[in-house]
Amino acid sequence: MYSLKRDFIEAIENYVRNDTNYDKHYSYFIIPSDCLYTTAIVPKGFLIGPYYEDLLGKKKLEIAKIMEVNSKEIFVDVSKMPFNNTIDIDSIQYCDEDSIMLCTVEGKPLYYSYEKVINYIKRAHLLYYVDSHLIVNERADTFYLPKLIKSQTLPNQTKSDQEKQLETTETGIHSEP
Repeated sequence: MYSLKRDFIEAIENYVRNDTNYDKHYSYFIIPSDCLYTTAIVPKGFLIGPYYEDLLGKKKLEIAKIMEVNSKEIFVDVSKMPFNNTIDIDSIQYCDEDSIMLCTVEGKPLYYSYEKVINYIKRAHLLYYVDSHLIVNERADTFYLPKLIKSQTLPNQTKSDQEKQLETTETGIHSEP
């Protein structure tokens, strides 16, 4: 039988209660931190974020509801665990599809993502333990997504060309919020 530590449960409850898109997010999904590809070194733990339908593509998942917070359901993939109480995924109330701003230029929104996995990562918290102490990283995206940076202006380049010309760094790790 599996049980969750009290501080882990409290971190999940805090995440759900403080979700800025609380009215649009009906359910949440917890996945292992090594479930998503990244070149960065990610602490071994779990990500919690909004549960979008087909979040991990068409991958066959065995889903279990592990708890409820303020009528919001929290799910986990138990495909690799001996767990008897899986549920039919057709009964899950998934989060509405939405977008997230990826980049601004001179304070104006420029690029948005509608990709479910990117929206999940941008909104997710990373929960992991160090010396039996729970760490909650509210910027899990810094481990998984590249940082968008504005490139230098080239001669005879218009402002709109400059706004469109973005490049990524080689690593997904960056320290600025």
